Amino acid sequence: MRKHTILHTTLIVLVAIFFTVSYSYAFAQDVEESLEPIIVEVSAYPVSKPIPIIVDNSIHIVSPGGRTKIVLAPGVEHTISIVDKIIYENQGVRLAFSMWSNGETSPTIKINKSIALVALYEREYYVEVVTKYGGESIAGWYREGERVDVDVNSTVYLDNTTRLVFSGWSYGVSKWSPHNYFYVFEPVRVTAYWRKQFYVNITSMFPASVSGSGWYDENSVVAIRAQPLVPINKTVEYRFTGWTVDSGGLVLEDPASPTAKFILTAPVSITANYEPYYLVKIYSPYGNVTGGGFYPAGSKAVIAAMTPFDLPGNKRYVFTGWSGDINSKAPSVSFTVEKPMEINAMWKLQFKLTIKSDVPAVQGDGWYDAGATAVAKAEREVEDRLGVSMVFKGWTGDTKSRSRVVEVVMDSPKTLIAVWEKSYTGLYIRLGAVAASIAGVYMLYRYTTLRLLSKSSVFSRRRSRE
Repeated sequence: MRKHTILHTTLIVLVAIFFTVSYSYAFAQDVEESLEPIIVEVSAYPVSKPIPIIVDNSIHIVSPGGRTKIVLAPGVEHTISIVDKIIYENQGVRLAFSMWSNGETSPTIKINKSIALVALYEREYYVEVVTKYGGESIAGWYREGERVDVDVNSTVYLDNTTRLVFSGWSYGVSKWSPHNYFYVFEPVRVTAYWRKQFYVNITSMFPASVSGSGWYDENSVVAIRAQPLVPINKTVEYRFTGWTVDSGGLVLEDPASPTAKFILTAPVSITANYEPYYLVKIYSPYGNVTGGGFYPAGSKAVIAAMTPFDLPGNKRYVFTGWSGDINSKAPSVSFTVEKPMEINAMWKLQFKLTIKSDVPAVQGDGWYDAGATAVAKAEREVEDRLGVSMVFKGWTGDTKSRSRVVEVVMDSPKTLIAVWEKSYTGLYIRLGAVAASIAGVYMLYRYTTLRLLSKSSVFSRRRSRE
């Protein structure tokens, strides 16, 4: 604190000179420089009530606004003393003896001649400065008009995670500055105000970008954010999995979200958690394959190939297996992902052999690997129930042959046409057999009929004889 008293001291000196000159002049005229008894006139300023003084062990009362005249023996040194050096006027207001009008600063002075004296008091006010933190709290009396300087630190650390930040004074010229001052004209209590702040520590178990660390006011809303995805390279990335509150007793509403908000009531430390993901890359020149993509480390992946993969024009690709980090012939495979993986889907080309035949007595149509040899077969002859036969005559189309069995190199889609011819030989034979059967039946009928007629005639004759 710095106390500036130059103005007050100058004022008091001027008042003292004024009273000394005026009273001495009036008193000189009264005594006319006589060597008669010493006469002292005493008054007090700016006292508003009677005060006692002691003159040579005798008590005299000085009335407010008046003079107390005291006659003393000449030729002897006399002592005058102020009894009340402090005079309380009101709560927080008082008068403090400052000096005599002749310049003496001691409450007790000695005189040996007539003189007019004024006991000069200064008004003082009680000032209390409460800083609580970061500065000196003071309490005391200060002269009217005196300047009081007060200072506090702008920031006070209670510990590593809690601090107080200066926010202003209750009174003063520079209320919003840690360096404040004011002039005393009344009793005053000046209080420093503080904001409590807590430190929010946001970290990551992986070198990812997180935000939100810093100092925040108590009960303020804090927003934190974590980088949702951290690519390491084309095959490895880390993904945010959630927040862990390490200290502070905070419960987040949605700990799985990379952005969160909460009301701060205590220091808190929060960690952003990440999990590695590995790429399962599937290379396939044909067909439809599924299961590629990023998987959490240690998780199960299922890859599958849709087979066959048909193309226009009787062509198709057939899945044959997986190679690379997975070796299997099964179209669908499950496995554990522990690292980035590259898998190749293998296919083979097939062509279709189409056999057209009016008679369903051929074999060999279907799908064949490119370059394979297909074998087509046809029955020699096919006969129906009436005995009409279809006789194989040969092959036309992409391959021409009269042989019932023909080999076709499948270097492209192929078509064979079976050629058949009708034969009625069997029908004729069957018709002859039927005619012979009918004739035999007729002959048997005739024979049977004649025998019956013959027997009937013999029987009739016998009856007539009798």
